[in-house]
Amino acid sequence: MAKFTTIKVRCVYIISFFMFAINSCNRKQNDNHDLIFKKYDFKERSVKNKYVLNDEYDPSVYDLLPVSGDTLVVAKWKGGLSVTTDAGLHWNTMHTKAKQYGYVYFKHIMIDDNGVLWGLDSWQGIHEPDYSRISYSFDLGKTWSMPRKFDTNKFFPLKFYSQPNHPLQVVATDGKVYEAKDDLATNWRFIKYIPELNYTVNNTIHDGSYFDDNNFKLIEVNNTRGELYENNNDSWKLVFNSNFITEASGICHCDEYIYLVGTNRYYGDSAYYLFKIQEGEVIEKIKTPQYSAFREAMDIKCDDKKRLWLYSFRGIWLKQGKKLYKKY
Repeated sequence: MAKFTTIKVRCVYIISFFMFAINSCNRKQNDNHDLIFKKYDFKERSVKNKYVLNDEYDPSVYDLLPVSGDTLVVAKWKGGLSVTTDAGLHWNTMHTKAKQYGYVYFKHIMIDDNGVLWGLDSWQGIHEPDYSRISYSFDLGKTWSMPRKFDTNKFFPLKFYSQPNHPLQVVATDGKVYEAKDDLATNWRFIKYIPELNYTVNNTIHDGSYFDDNNFKLIEVNNTRGELYENNNDSWKLVFNSNFITEASGICHCDEYIYLVGTNRYYGDSAYYLFKIQEGEVIEKIKTPQYSAFREAMDIKCDDKKRLWLYSFRGIWLKQGKKLYKKY
């Protein structure tokens, strides 16, 4: 009996030793995890305290809308909006809590000539049904109407076509542009047809990429270079030959210059660059921010003060001089 008790005690000691060792390892791993978490949390909170007024800091941006002056509205990648009235110094974030009253999700935002803010969420389904729905706000995003769903078999708005503070226009998946006939966009009238934006015909967009509401297109040539064309009264004019950029993520006019963001798709480790183009020549080149080994595309918008904004799921940057400054 004594022998059995001794063996039992030894087993308890051995088990206790291993449990202590395992707990020590787990505690060490947890400590390391906490240190890593605190390290990144500090970075995020430091950005949050500088730029964001409320809600958890989330830099991901789906669309950026320069409204007027220093006011911008951002549609966030995971839903919700952020608004700044001082060119990105401070942000008010709202409607980001999924499954809660007031949550909104938009891929595209636009403001019309009556000051009404519009949000559009559309999807050309592959394994899921198509959908397109639109909402409006009279108070710059604070409150929203219930989404109005379109019958996509009859009318399938894909994105906004109009410019800020102009009559509201959308382009449908068949390349047709429509304008709202009334203030609440319950009726639409046909404006024009853009064959390059007809996404129902696969071969209409295989030879290039179209940007800035079909004002520009970039065509890849011989897998080695890109040709940038500008739409000039429904005819295409070659404005720039690129020996590097073969794939663009954003193109626009700003302050009498053409800005092009892109990369070379045949070099896996190639970064994205911002080109400032004048009379067919690159007069300025800036490497865009990169946070991983993967290429990270950015889009661009120009505001009415002729300032260039860059945005992606990593945040928002303002071009000042020859540098990009993070604003969100």
